Amino acid sequence: MSELQGALVVLGVVAIGAVFLFNKWQERQLRRRGEAALPPRPPSGSVDPVPLSGADDGSESLPDDRREPVLGGEDASSLDPAVFDETARTPGPDGAVRPATVRPRAAQDDGPAGLWFPVRFTFTGAVDESAVSILRERAGRGARAVEWSTVPAVVVDGETPSRVGAALMRVQMVDARGAAGVAELRRLLIQAQQAGEALAADVAAPEPSTAAGSAAALYEFCQSVDVALGLNVVSSGGGFAGTKLRGLIEASGFRSAPDHTWLLADDEGRVLCTLTDAEGRGLDPQVMRAGGIRAVSLQVDLPRTPGPIAQFERAVSIARQFSQGLSGRLVDDAGRALDDAALDRIRAQLGAMVQSMRQQGFEPGDALARRLFG
Repeated sequence: MSELQGALVVLGVVAIGAVFLFNKWQERQLRRRGEAALPPRPPSGSVDPVPLSGADDGSESLPDDRREPVLGGEDASSLDPAVFDETARTPGPDGAVRPATVRPRAAQDDGPAGLWFPVRFTFTGAVDESAVSILRERAGRGARAVEWSTVPAVVVDGETPSRVGAALMRVQMVDARGAAGVAELRRLLIQAQQAGEALAADVAAPEPSTAAGSAAALYEFCQSVDVALGLNVVSSGGGFAGTKLRGLIEASGFRSAPDHTWLLADDEGRVLCTLTDAEGRGLDPQVMRAGGIRAVSLQVDLPRTPGPIAQFERAVSIARQFSQGLSGRLVDDAGRALDDAALDRIRAQLGAMVQSMRQQGFEPGDALARRLFG
């Protein structure tokens, strides 16, 4: 081995050792910050913290120097965000601390099974918001989307209920990119456990493999309803008269986007229908003026459009106006004529898909659908 190679080996060993020592120093600093946010440990014989569920399950607590995550052993409702609301624990008439009644909050935006991976942190003592901020920085890194909620800690005479007794992290498992897998969820759970240890918090979460299975099933369902309903008006001659075509488009309420796609939107800016050429490209004004447009296509995106059944009927009406005004033919994407019987079949299929979405717990075009389908 040459002197240069030997020097490089020595430098490599020194660099590795420096990185190791730096990581240890960071870990120790984080633990000190977390412990500083915790109150002194209660003396022997004092009242133990009340479990988040408010029920004494008789289980023994883990040693203070190690808090292992609980996987899959809890009732699903104990981790359900719908019952994880602003729940205070107050002393009773005899001075004993008892949990207040859990007040369920509206679960209208909680979503179908398989959407969220909940991870609960229960602190061995009350912490302040700065400690929770540390938790948020460390847990859930790299996740698709994360939401947090907290529960106030035990209220003692002379104190204000400003400290936190527990926190819930919800990690979104399904979006337009696909479903979270077991490895992804395990990595997030390891992050959560490491962050919880720094604040002496118990960590509870579902079994990653079970949660990943639910996420995969939800994503498969989303794929089955992620469709766009197309209505095409085809010129019977060489092309549509540009001035007449543009007049019909604007009279129908469409507005041009920068890419020359025409959009029909509601008062909140949500797209209800799009208009392009038959190949999905924008309608270039110069091409329109030259009469070079031979077919136009109206598209209603099922999962992303609010009220897709009503919007489909509106698109049918607009397409028929175009067909009559431009002397064109109304056809499907395969070029087949769309008569009343064909439209009825599409209506039946559309109605069945909307119903299946509602059975899953979300409505086309609502906040949950936009979260799932992008």
